[in-house]
Amino acid sequence: MSLSDPAMETEAPPTDRPPSPTPEGSRALTRWADRRADNGRRLSRPAAPQLHHMRTIIQWRYTRACCAFFSAMEACSSSSPSWPHSVREQLKLLQAFTLDLAHNHGYDGTKGDWSYSWNFPNALLFTVTIMTTIGYGHISPKTNGGQLFTILFAMIGTPLLLVFLANIGDGMARVFTFTYSRLCCRWCRTTRYKEERKPGKRAKRVSEDEVGKEEYMPTDEVNVPITINLMIIAMYLGMGALIFSEWEQWDMMASYYFSFVTLSTIGFGDMVPGNSFLDRTAKTSFTKAFKMGTTIGYCMIGMALISMCIQMMQEQIVAKVRWTGQELGLIHDSSHPRLRLRRTRRGAAPETTHRESSYGVSSAREQRRLRQEETVKRRLYQQQQQEQQQRAEESEQRRQAARRSDIQSEVTSQRGGQGSFEEARPVPDLLRHVFIAVKTSGQFHGTRLPPILDTWFTTAPNQTWFFSDIDDAELQQRTGGHVINTNCSPSHRREALCCKMAVEYDTFMASGKKWFCHFDDDNYVNVVRLSELLSGYSPQQDWYLGKNSIRAPLQILDRDRPGERVSFWFATGGAGFCLSRALALKMAPIASGGRFMRVGDKIRLPDDVTVGYIVEHLLKVPLSVVDQFHSHLEQMKFIRTDQLSKQISFSYSQYPDEANVVSLDTLDSQRDPTR
Repeated sequence: MSLSDPAMETEAPPTDRPPSPTPEGSRALTRWADRRADNGRRLSRPAAPQLHHMRTIIQWRYTRACCAFFSAMEACSSSSPSWPHSVREQLKLLQAFTLDLAHNHGYDGTKGDWSYSWNFPNALLFTVTIMTTIGYGHISPKTNGGQLFTILFAMIGTPLLLVFLANIGDGMARVFTFTYSRLCCRWCRTTRYKEERKPGKRAKRVSEDEVGKEEYMPTDEVNVPITINLMIIAMYLGMGALIFSEWEQWDMMASYYFSFVTLSTIGFGDMVPGNSFLDRTAKTSFTKAFKMGTTIGYCMIGMALISMCIQMMQEQIVAKVRWTGQELGLIHDSSHPRLRLRRTRRGAAPETTHRESSYGVSSAREQRRLRQEETVKRRLYQQQQQEQQQRAEESEQRRQAARRSDIQSEVTSQRGGQGSFEEARPVPDLLRHVFIAVKTSGQFHGTRLPPILDTWFTTAPNQTWFFSDIDDAELQQRTGGHVINTNCSPSHRREALCCKMAVEYDTFMASGKKWFCHFDDDNYVNVVRLSELLSGYSPQQDWYLGKNSIRAPLQILDRDRPGERVSFWFATGGAGFCLSRALALKMAPIASGGRFMRVGDKIRLPDDVTVGYIVEHLLKVPLSVVDQFHSHLEQMKFIRTDQLSKQISFSYSQYPDEANVVSLDTLDSQRDPTR
């Protein structure tokens, strides 16, 4: 009977005890769970199946199928005509073994003269089977004292060994994941720069903001495919099969079966290592010790290895099942990227959504109440955003008016002298709506910033802001208060880069300007050419302008779908890039208020790549390539002379024996006299 059958209304009242897991009880288990979810009342619509219900049904059906298979297979084997012949062969082996003991070891058939049961090798094997919970059962204590000591020993020794094996498994997982990431993932990331090296010359170093251990391939989040885990288990079991088939004189299938039963701690006891521990034919004690040590080491390391592989496979299988349920609509997860993107496009507040609040709620009255609360929160959020933007625009207008007055008086007093500004040039109308962010650090205030302040900064002093990591009163005075201390780390690591980019983005959003353009403190920016470029694009549309530094889209592991990859383009921050206001607004639920840093921590990538991940992968806005942006990965000598004046940005050279230097005579002094 299905959940939607009207006959369900007349069923008996629900009990507090769930149905037993029988073939007929699987559907009853689901109905019982639905009643319990609504205090015994039938739901108005079928509830979404939960994972634990599905697991119970799948486990029961799998167990029943295995029982049927083993019953049919082994029953046929025991009733086959070859069964008596197999028994006779085993009796012949026992007879030969007994005769060998009588002739070579003096066994006369009495019990007291054959005391091999509790010698040291057997006792060692018994001890190992207790701690590892294998329990072959080939030997066991018969006295009360031995049984009591076994209990106490197992209570202490088993947890200690499990902790020991867990530590070994963690170390093996780190080493294996590190090796896999370097062999299968890291190499394909670094070789993309090969085409951009100087012809006939190998690069002597790599740029810290492009490739690095932490930024591009973190080994603690690499997911090893299930197939590789299965191959490792099969190879390790095969190695054990080779060893035990040689020592125990078993065939390969029996040895492989013994290795699996042992390492999985099943331990039927039908096959027990004999010659590996009781090799009476060994000529030296070293051979005996070597075989015992190898057998114990194989069991210990193998248990840790199989546990590690099963755990890595389990994480991926659960993730795959959860993702499949999300795609089929069986499981509603608010963290799913498509649901987040869908809510963002609807314009909902980023903190609260209807799907998040209504998941798992069965009462219609409760759902209506939550929807009303969400509507109120959404309106308050939108109102706060509007008020914040209005205050920011008013503050920016006041700052611009004061700054315009200060610049005019300073330029008038220093015109023709050796002041900070060489010449005040008219600012294009479009440039007034551009927010230029320059990322810098305190260690470069005295080296990289003076050339900028003496040249292109004079063209757009009101539009240019410097984002540093320290307070600098002298620089504040010289820039007219356009230095912002981000309180980020002065290092060049991913966390510091994403921290500064997050402050740049939030400052731009508060400014109310139409274009956000990011540059580094080692860039020379032709602001006039930049304004001419932006005049051909509408800030009311989604535009991501920049230049890529690699020849193919960047491929990284998908953090939301383990085992899968995503690819996207990104504009190199060292060359500069620009975002339209419309696109920046779409980024707000993902990047504003420090969320940009969380995205960078999630994908473990630097600031410019994180921008590309958000824009291209999450928002599906493609990168518009502008060749006039120039980065340190390119040599200026390959730029034609007639194209120099059309460039938007210039950067330094990545090679230590070169410098990106051109003659200023090739530039038009009327167009850009400060160059």
